[in-house]
Amino acid sequence: MKRPALFILLYTLIGILFALNFNNINIGYYFLCTVITLTIVIIIYYKNFGYIMLMTISVITFIASLNAGVHKNTNLDNIADKDYPVTLNGIVEDNVAKYDDVNLYKVSSTNISFKKYSTNDKINIYVYTNKRLKIGDIIKTKSTLLFPSKKRNYSDFNAPIQYAINDIDYKMYPDNVYIEGHKDTFMCRINEISNKIEERIYKLYNKTDSGILTAMTLGNRENINEEIYTLYKSAGIVHIIAISGLHISIFCSILFFLIKPIGRKLSALIIILFLIFYSILTGCSVSVLRASIMTSLFILSGVVGKKYDLLSSTAIACSILLIYNPYYIYDLGFQYSFIAVFAIGLSSEILKKYKIKNKYLSLFITSLLVSLATKPITIYNFYYINLIDVFTNIVAITIIEVVLICGLFSIAVSYLSITIGTIFALPVHYLLLLIEKSATLSLKIPISHINTGGFSATLIIIIYITLFVFYKFLINRKSYCIAFIICVIICSLVCFKNYSYKGFEAIFYYIGQGDCIILKDNGKYYLIDAGSSLYSPKGNKLLKMFKYENINKIDGIYVSHMDYDHMGGIIEIAGKIDIDKVILSKYCTHNDNYNKLIETLNKNNIKIDYVDEKYEENLSDNTTIELVCLDKSATNTNNSSPIYKVTSNNSSILFTGDIDTETEEKFLNYNIDADILKVPHHGSEGSVSEKFIKAVSPEA
Repeated sequence: MKRPALFILLYTLIGILFALNFNNINIGYYFLCTVITLTIVIIIYYKNFGYIMLMTISVITFIASLNAGVHKNTNLDNIADKDYPVTLNGIVEDNVAKYDDVNLYKVSSTNISFKKYSTNDKINIYVYTNKRLKIGDIIKTKSTLLFPSKKRNYSDFNAPIQYAINDIDYKMYPDNVYIEGHKDTFMCRINEISNKIEERIYKLYNKTDSGILTAMTLGNRENINEEIYTLYKSAGIVHIIAISGLHISIFCSILFFLIKPIGRKLSALIIILFLIFYSILTGCSVSVLRASIMTSLFILSGVVGKKYDLLSSTAIACSILLIYNPYYIYDLGFQYSFIAVFAIGLSSEILKKYKIKNKYLSLFITSLLVSLATKPITIYNFYYINLIDVFTNIVAITIIEVVLICGLFSIAVSYLSITIGTIFALPVHYLLLLIEKSATLSLKIPISHINTGGFSATLIIIIYITLFVFYKFLINRKSYCIAFIICVIICSLVCFKNYSYKGFEAIFYYIGQGDCIILKDNGKYYLIDAGSSLYSPKGNKLLKMFKYENINKIDGIYVSHMDYDHMGGIIEIAGKIDIDKVILSKYCTHNDNYNKLIETLNKNNIKIDYVDEKYEENLSDNTTIELVCLDKSATNTNNSSPIYKVTSNNSSILFTGDIDTETEEKFLNYNIDADILKVPHHGSEGSVSEKFIKAVSPEA
């Protein structure tokens, strides 16, 4: 069997994917059918019955992955998300992130107690606090224990998966955190080294350059300029910030050059030890672990005199990491890193097959295949595609090699003389500026950012299968016409996704405490309310949902009343997406929220319409919105909410804002009959009377 590591990885992936999605016994049957069918095909193709042993790999990984990320402490699970404050004693393991004035730390518990229950189990918890802590601090705090927030919308960040990736069980938002001592751990020493290197970088470079170099060398993205990060991400070159194989290979090449005289085997040992140390220093991110494992395999293959195979090495590294933590399969860094390296390996096969030896042509073909291979991940997670990032990447990667070498040299020299280090830092500044300018220039080209909308996982898998078929045609020197047809199929899939359905949809978008309903019909997009919370802005969340739905323009927003959980999102998204008009009640309350909204709309040249007791608009040929009733004498903002009815193809939805039962009584005899009722005031006990529900007589 050629490259057995690839087959081992394939069966490992099957076992893990079925296990992590196991929610009923049918999944188990599908798993067995898939494994048996695949094994039969392989046995027939290779004419070797011994391949039946591959099935055991899937079975073992399936069983092992079923228990991955499962909480072992049922007592704590039973009180999580409930109003039961627990006392946490623990040690700060990592400084994870900083959000404005709130710091996020990973804390490993030494004891958790509530009432008469106490456990000394080691449980990892995210603690959010405004107190500044250090790694190794022994802390005590008290707060409610919380599970990670569930994913409510398709476009939401999947916190439970991210917690499983990082081996985190719960989170806490304590009012006070008390430092009771400090433990001088190994990670403390590592963190001190990292901090000293970071301080040296900030002495040599300005704030923007320091943030980039700190991320490239130490894996700390905390101080990256947000505008630069967004620019790199949009241009498709954000991977140059993350420590990857490119960075590791440069570091190891410099180290090998310095220690080469001591001998091959001893040099290999030192480099492998350096990789272990560097992985820990940079936080053991998946991309660093992948690069370190593969570099170690490359070094060991040279020591034992075996030929190094990139694809096999990638498969081995991938299998090792997935066995360690099956949830890595959902990690974006893992996906980008491994798919990019597999694409590089496959491109080398194509270059060899077609005998392409020109350096620049080889670089272009490799970059093109890596770009094609990683695009489905970008579409699935960020809902856009960049068609020229292959050129931006060639420029960025060429420059970043020089940046890293000069950057490392300037840091090393600065320990002898800070002045000389600053001189060598100048080329780095201008090279980073060149990357920034080229990225900015690339985004001015129309095809650099095309919104695709959200794709299903099934469609992404189909695209990857199609790309693999494309590769097989190329490697077997089949007709280029067939390859062209494959590309047409991919484009057709994209078109099918975006244009196949043109009917009416109402999306009741979950934003927490608040209302936001998206109405879609024949390319027209309207909102009924766009709420947010003063304590947790939802503007970015709404914009991400619009990207997922491939909405580039809002044709109108109907606002029920002037509470922030119904209109605050408009303030947050105005100017970030094209809004044609905002429709308000003529009798809405003129409070501070109203004044702020009007100011924001005028500033962004957004039209404002006011509705009276008679109002109707055709949202499309099939859909209308009608103002059914409105309390013009309402004394509070809730009861000033207009009641709208949206009708499409003889089906209707009634929207009621935040009216209370007293106001409902006034409208029982109006035309409020509807198929779906959006209940008043989020289902508050002061709303939704039995009489009102009977008058509406909804099916749902």
